[in-house]
Amino acid sequence: MRKSMASAEKRIGPIIERLRSAHPDAECALIHEDAYQLLTATILSAQCTDERVNQVTPVLFAAYPTPADLVAAPREEVEEIIRPTGFFRQKARFLQEAAHTIVHDFGGEVPAELDDLLRLTGVARKTANVVLGVWYHKAEGIVVDTHVKRLSGRLALTDATTPEKIEADLMQLVPREDWIDLSHLLIFHGRRVCAARKPDCAKCVVADLCPSVAGGWEDDLTAPVGRGAPTLLAQVCVSHDVIRAAMRLTIALRQQADLVMVNRSKRRIGVCASPYGYCHRSPPRGWGWT
Repeated sequence: MRKSMASAEKRIGPIIERLRSAHPDAECALIHEDAYQLLTATILSAQCTDERVNQVTPVLFAAYPTPADLVAAPREEVEEIIRPTGFFRQKARFLQEAAHTIVHDFGGEVPAELDDLLRLTGVARKTANVVLGVWYHKAEGIVVDTHVKRLSGRLALTDATTPEKIEADLMQLVPREDWIDLSHLLIFHGRRVCAARKPDCAKCVVADLCPSVAGGWEDDLTAPVGRGAPTLLAQVCVSHDVIRAAMRLTIALRQQADLVMVNRSKRRIGVCASPYGYCHRSPPRGWGWT
């Protein structure tokens, strides 16, 4: 196990404490009034932002306020309402099939047990954990979305890459009473500070506890920021920025590049500038590429 991974148990307490202070408003961003609305919004949030989901769900819930109403709805109408969330045909099927199971197997009430939630179409551990944690206040697992996956890796809380293994590692590392809050804290921190492309390490409250920051955490929690060498993950992050800069430079050079055309009869030289390395229009008659 890596040194940073072995240290996770020492760092997790201070990390959670600092994130709570930095993001006291961390909570589920999906607007809902009951378990049915939360379940529906969470299914819609796959590959979609919470903001977009919150724009769509008021219309959906006004038209179909209960699972029974959703089951009876024409599939085409449901698809049209949720179209802005993407993958609308698949999501419409998930919503109606899940609602059908809720109505016929659970008396119209969203189940409060993990195994029962996993029986619903379109519901995996992430969605089930959201419903259980946010609505029923039951810590049966840890929500692992894209932010939790990214930050738990950068903070070296896990070296796993799949949501299932990441959740298992976090459940073993984090005290059970913090399972529900942890995902909210990491999601808010990921949105506000530790962005995917350009993390703002200068404003990060856990930078000195993060092995991905050059001069970050060492075995001694009192070690000042600035000690230690960049980890491999930090080097990868730097390399990512370098690659992006190189790509921008390449595009700029291409925009200045000229494609030389030679008049086959008079040997005169002309140019045709293009940011993509070719001319969008046909060459004049008698001209050719060289």
